[in-house]
Amino acid sequence: MQSNRLPPMTLFSAVLWLAASILAVQAADANNPEKSCRTFVQSFYKWYLTQPDSDRAYKRRASAFSPELLKQLNDDYAASQKVSGEIVGLDFDPFLDTNAEPFAKYVATKVTRKGTNYLVQVDGSGGNRTDHSRILSEVAFQNGKCKFVNFHYPGSKEPNENLVSILKTLKNDRKKAGIK
Repeated sequence: MQSNRLPPMTLFSAVLWLAASILAVQAADANNPEKSCRTFVQSFYKWYLTQPDSDRAYKRRASAFSPELLKQLNDDYAASQKVSGEIVGLDFDPFLDTNAEPFAKYVATKVTRKGTNYLVQVDGSGGNRTDHSRILSEVAFQNGKCKFVNFHYPGSKEPNENLVSILKTLKNDRKKAGIK
């Protein structure tokens, strides 16, 4: 009796097949930056919600952030670690826009162009919370790659409605207070 099954794949050939598949998807998405940005953002949020130490999780995904944003986040965290008993840095999760329990799910939805970047709307809902959240992740798409450059909080009542502006304000406040 003859089998119609293919011979078993070696680990090497399976890895080559997977790599070729990923490259094909990336090449296809390079012609569709909106889809690439939405997929990138959704993938980040799916991963991020599984992280036990979310205040430093961005370090494990440093390549997902622009060098400028990553430097500002690192500077803010370093300053916070130097001062105990006083909040001198971010006092909320900037990717989920909360300091409470996160929502059960975050879904990347609408994508709009903002200059050379893209704003990807992320809607948070579900879990033990009855409210909902909306975050606009600003993503740069260059050479077929996506990177976060900012996070906007459209429901914010604060004058600084985005992460970059909040980090700059905190840095200036620390400077005025003599905190390095």
